[in-house]
Amino acid sequence: MSFLPPNEKIIEKKICRLSWQEFFLTDKDVEFYEKISPTFAGQKYLIPSPTLCPDERMRRRLSWRNERKLYHGKCAKTGNQIISTYSHDKDYTVYDPKVWNSDDWNPFEFCADFDFSRPFFPQFDALMKRTPKPALANGFWENADYCNQCYYLKNCYLCFCTDFCENCEHLYGSFESKNCFDGLNVAKCEYCYECIGCTNCFNAQECIDCRDSRDMLFCFDCSGCHDCFGCTNLRNKSYYFFNESLSEEVYKKRVEEYKKSSEKIQAPIRDRVKEFMRKAIYRDTNNINCESCTGDFLHGCKNTYESFAGKWLIDCKYISLCPGEAQNSYDIIGSLWTWNYDCVSVDGNSIGFSAYIYPNNTNVYYSHFVNSCHDLFGCSSLKKANHCVMNKSYGVQEYEVLCGKIIEHMKSTGEWWEFFPSEFSPFWYDETVAMEHFPITEQEAQKKWW
Repeated sequence: MSFLPPNEKIIEKKICRLSWQEFFLTDKDVEFYEKISPTFAGQKYLIPSPTLCPDERMRRRLSWRNERKLYHGKCAKTGNQIISTYSHDKDYTVYDPKVWNSDDWNPFEFCADFDFSRPFFPQFDALMKRTPKPALANGFWENADYCNQCYYLKNCYLCFCTDFCENCEHLYGSFESKNCFDGLNVAKCEYCYECIGCTNCFNAQECIDCRDSRDMLFCFDCSGCHDCFGCTNLRNKSYYFFNESLSEEVYKKRVEEYKKSSEKIQAPIRDRVKEFMRKAIYRDTNNINCESCTGDFLHGCKNTYESFAGKWLIDCKYISLCPGEAQNSYDIIGSLWTWNYDCVSVDGNSIGFSAYIYPNNTNVYYSHFVNSCHDLFGCSSLKKANHCVMNKSYGVQEYEVLCGKIIEHMKSTGEWWEFFPSEFSPFWYDETVAMEHFPITEQEAQKKWW
């Protein structure tokens, strides 16, 4: 059962329809669902409480997120060789990302009228397969063709879920870094190698959870330090060797001897580093400057619960991999701005039940891969569009009336308020992040249509 935030009251207990686990809803949850419920043609269409527990909702979203499975393919538009997240056995039209972002094709050509005799999800699945998809989910990159789920990269290779980086290789979940290699969750770092969870560090090697430091080797949880080797839990120190203070001359001599020594001599020193780290003092969480939060790797957050790897989140629940400034949002993987619910990788306001909606979008529901749009319902691969349903443009009043009718139809089929089912994901289950967090057997995947 999830953590009960302070000043919230349990008003309903439910059983997850997949895992049969018990979970609860609080008064703040119900208030949130009411506030994000959309209004069409003057009528508010309430979003009911979820039928899945938080873990199963996350699994479903993760089953739509292929981060690091890359394939050779060909652009369906140009025939050129490309790197793609879609394997050749998928029934999708895939374009080179640069072609997809161009004006050389018209996404409105793939439009369809909504068929009220059929459920929504199969119709949307057919639309997704007709409309071209970018081979990689990137934005604003230069010489970074082997990266995915990234923004503003330059001269990078095999980086994933990484933004605003330059001259980097093999990074994951990293931001605003330069000349870094083999890093996990590094931010504002330069010339760092094999570092984890480090922020604002320079010339660090094999360090973990260090901040505002430089010239560090094999250190853990050091802040405001420089020239340290094999140290743990230090604050504002310099020229320390395994937490022993040395003169600058002696320290540099020892470090130089280590660097010039053979692997046979280095091995016992590395073993000592491991043992030293085992005896270090560990924080209960890696949350910094947070107020009333639960989760891990949060920075500058307030009133945020069951969330991970996020910055400047306010009044959020069940959030992960959000680089900053998300507010009043629930059940999100990768989000910016406010009032978003049950989404994967969205940038905008009032986005619901959608995936890969970026950047600058508003009032988008049940859509996939749209860019700079507002007022969409059930759209795929649209750019700079508004008031569209199934990629077909409507007048404002006609759009709002039609959306209301579709929602009523989705209520009758049990689809309204549910994120896209895993069975309609463009990826096999074992290609997605879901397999990493919620591993299952092939037989289980086939049984559940994953």
